[in-house]
Amino acid sequence: NKLHGSIPSSLGAMALTLLSLDNNDLTGTLPYTLQPTLQALEVSLNWLHGQIPPNFESFTHLRILSVSSNRFSGTIPAYIGDNMLQLQALMLSKNHFNGTIPASIKKLSKLRSLSMAENSFTGAIPDVFEHMSTLILLNMSMNRLTNTMPKSVYNLSEALFVSLSHNNLVGTIAPAVSQLQS
Repeated sequence: NKLHGSIPSSLGAMALTLLSLDNNDLTGTLPYTLQPTLQALEVSLNWLHGQIPPNFESFTHLRILSVSSNRFSGTIPAYIGDNMLQLQALMLSKNHFNGTIPASIKKLSKLRSLSMAENSFTGAIPDVFEHMSTLILLNMSMNRLTNTMPKSVYNLSEALFVSLSHNNLVGTIAPAVSQLQS
């Protein structure tokens, strides 16, 4: 599509369960009027900016948060892992997010897809994957992540795609890598 302009606050005020506005020319920020009834927010491939709004803390029914390929910035709030326990897809790639990856994402045991590639995340990848047995996609490539690969990555027996490339990771790949599905 070629929808342009900002997302109207009146649209956010509706008690929607799905808001899908991917692949447009939308600008501005996410409206603070978005309601916690949302189960899926898909706004990838736009020109949106700003931070993830603080009112998202109450979005406990959210299953899909897809904001990739925009201009979002700031840190990832810890409440995503603490409160959004129904998340199955957390797609944050190709933005301007920074800071460390919150350890609270370890509580997202229903995640199927986690993509945080092409941002400016720093620090170590938290060892959080031990309870993410359903994760099939993990992409944290092209950040500024350091330290070694977390051991819990080897627990991702259902993973079909794992990319940690183009970071500053060190160390060896443990023999446990053979536990990953081929």
